[in-house]
Formats: sequence, structure tokens, C-alpha cells
Amino acid sequence: MRLFSGKLTPVAAALLLAAALFLAACGNEAGSSAPTAVPSAATPAPAPASTQAQEQGQNQTQTQAQAQAQPQDQAPAAPASAAAGNANANVNADADAEPISVVVGNAVLADLAQQVGGELVSVHNLVPTGSDVHTWQSTPRDSVRIAEAGVVIRNGAGLSSQIEDLFANAASAAAVVVVASDGLQAQELVELPFPASDHNAHDDHDDDAASATAHGRLLVGDGESGQLSVIDLESGAVMQDAFDMGARAGRIYATGSGRYAIAVASDANTAQIYDGGIYMEEHGDHSERVENAVRRLDVDLSGDNPVHLYVADEWSTIYYDGSGDVALINEHELEHDGDGYVPGKINAGPHHGAAVPLEGDVFAVTVQHPDYASSPEDYRLPESVAIRDAAGMTLYAAAAKCPDLHGDAGNGHMAVFGCTGGALMVEAHDGEYADAFIPAPAGAADDFRLTSVWGY
Repeated sequence: MRLFSGKLTPVAAALLLAAALFLAACGNEAGSSAPTAVPSAATPAPAPASTQAQEQGQNQTQTQAQAQAQPQDQAPAAPASAAAGNANANVNADADAEPISVVVGNAVLADLAQQVGGELVSVHNLVPTGSDVHTWQSTPRDSVRIAEAGVVIRNGAGLSSQIEDLFANAASAAAVVVVASDGLQAQELVELPFPASDHNAHDDHDDDAASATAHGRLLVGDGESGQLSVIDLESGAVMQDAFDMGARAGRIYATGSGRYAIAVASDANTAQIYDGGIYMEEHGDHSERVENAVRRLDVDLSGDNPVHLYVADEWSTIYYDGSGDVALINEHELEHDGDGYVPGKINAGPHHGAAVPLEGDVFAVTVQHPDYASSPEDYRLPESVAIRDAAGMTLYAAAAKCPDLHGDAGNGHMAVFGCTGGALMVEAHDGEYADAFIPAPAGAADDFRLTSVWGY
């Protein structure tokens, strides 16, 4: 992980962007500008201004005749009035010109480009506000926008290799490319000591009071090295690099009870389950707090490109994009079986999919795009959802479509998925199922696309 000691000030950024827009504007006008004609030495010198004013009308015809008599590769100097007229025409033409197309890599750069360019630019942000730049997925439409852009503004500094690769492959050679992080000096992170605490001073409390004030553990995955560290939130102790995930850490979520954590390492084609070690154990008419060391369970979650992890109260799901498998993890069964637990599995076909648990042990699962086989890259995003049980049987297929489906949230009774043009809702209640498409708000952009959905 790297930080930067310098920063791009608003004034410097504005000047940088203004220069890019100026260059793009000059490039747009280059094809329409007429070459400047230079009179040869044989061309008579112009008369004094007073004489020109008196003889302007008489000389007009004569000037035209001289122009016809001159060699074809020599053009007469234009009169001042004609030059002024052409300048005015150029100004009007600029005012009526199409806005310069600008494509940027995040919302901050998009806002800056719009503030500087104003009505002279049409700005498109690849990663919508609220989306995670590290998990954002592009579409073929994004490549087309980049290829047609007059100005491309990249963040750089390794913020997202996917976006950088997309710009490099799709941007036109004629486009003006601005890298916002140019000139910044990288600086390594500095590890600071954990703040001192007075948790060593124990009061005489019973087990119930102790359990009420337990803070648990925090698992922190390194996005570069793949090391997973543990922080004890009660004592402040840090177990640095306690586990090796085998590849850079992706998503790490706590299960419904908070006892377990599921961590996905997509590059290593696996996911791992960690027992936090702190939980309440029932003993007849009372419960006692148990505190053990954090450990990784010996549960096999290997598969082809695990990406999407969803955690609900009782169930958690992992979608494997490469195979279409969906791992179904039940926390109660996990607690009972421990290292011997074998997750359930269903298959929905390879694609960038997701599965959201609903009540009654059923799941809202994305359906592979019907054209996926013809072009897996172009149709990797699904456009529909079905409700399936833990055995994989389809109980209900949503009638409404969800183009470019990405992003989801659920509350047990319903699940909502982000789409181009709005959102798709599917519902399960007492064995009854329904679905509906929720259109974008009035006045939304024509290319409105919802890519992140949050539930509460």
C-alpha cells in the first residue's frame, strides 16, 4: 500500500485540465482552418489607408481581376473587412460546436472536469459515485466511450489496474490524455505504535458484565501481500501477519452472529473461514463467555474465481464466476461441524453473478445471460434473476429484466439488484414470490446505471 506526500491543488489541477481541454479544442479546429496566403514579392504594395477608403468601391472589381490573373498557387491578401467577417464566423462556429467528450476514472475527477470545462465539455465518469473502484466492472459501452473521447483523464498511481488497462487499450491515439497523479512522489506507509490502554486494570465483574463489554477481534487483510492481521479490540494487542491468505485479500465479512469471518482471495481461487474465538456458550439456564485464539477452519472453499461474497443472518453465499458454482454456508451447521463442515453447492452457469439469501432457505440467484456462450466477455453480466432452493431447483423466474446487473442488497424478504435504467426487486414471503422493476427517478440521465445497492 502506498501514500503520496504531495497533492494536486485545485488551481494546479484546474490549469492542467484547462490545458488539456485547450489542446483538444485546437485539435478539433485544426481540420477546418484555412491555410494563410502569403503574397509574393510581385504583388503590388497596398495603397495608403486614406486612398483605400476613397477607392474601395472602385478597386473591388480590379482586385477580382488581379486575382484571376495571378498564378494558381498564389492567393491575394484578404481585405481587412473580410478577415473580420471570417473571425466572427469562427467565433459563432465555436459557440455552436459539439461539447468536447471527456471520460474520467472517478467522481472527483469528473467534478473537476465539469467545473473547468462547463458547457464546453460533456463529462462521463466510468465509476459512479458510491461504487468501489477496486471491484468496479467495465462494459463494452465503456470501451466505446473511451475510444470516442477527445480527452481522457486518468488517476494513475496504481489506484485501479483495471481502469488503467481499459484506458490504455481503448483510448484513441488522437485523444489528449491527462494523468492526475503525475508529479506526486510516492511515500511508504509508516507503522505507528498502538495507543496505550489501561485494560490491564480489571474490576471484579461477573461473566454477564464481562460479556456485555467484550469488544471482540478485528481481522485486517492486506490488499497487496495477502497477509491477514488480527487486532484484539479489548486489549489493543496486534497479531501482525497472523495468517497468509495466499493472495491479496479481497472481501472479508463477519457472519450473522459475528463469531466467524469469511475472507475471499480471488487470485488464489479460494475463500477461507476464520473462527474469531469469542462467543457465548449455553449451559442450561445460563450462558458463559468463551474466549479462544483466532484460528482458520479447515473448510474447503476452493473454486474457479470466487468473487461475490454475500453474508446474511443465517446463510452466506460465495459466487464463483469461472464455474458458476454457488457455495451455500449455513452458520449453525458450521458451528456444529467445525473443521468437518462441507458447504452446500448449486450451479448457475459461469458469469459475473451473485446470490442473495432469502427467508425459507431460498436464494435470489442471477441467471446467465442468454448470449453468454457467443461472447463471454461482452455478456458476462446477467440480466435476470431466479429464486432457487438449497438443492438448486428453480422455484420462480423473475419476469422483469435487469440489463447490466451489478450490485445487490437484501433483508430476508426481498432482494434488490442494480440495473441500467433502475433496479430489480424480487420477493419471497411464505412460499409466494414476486418481482418488479423500479425505474430510475424522473430526470435521470439516459444512460443511468445503478451499480451498488446498500440495504439497512
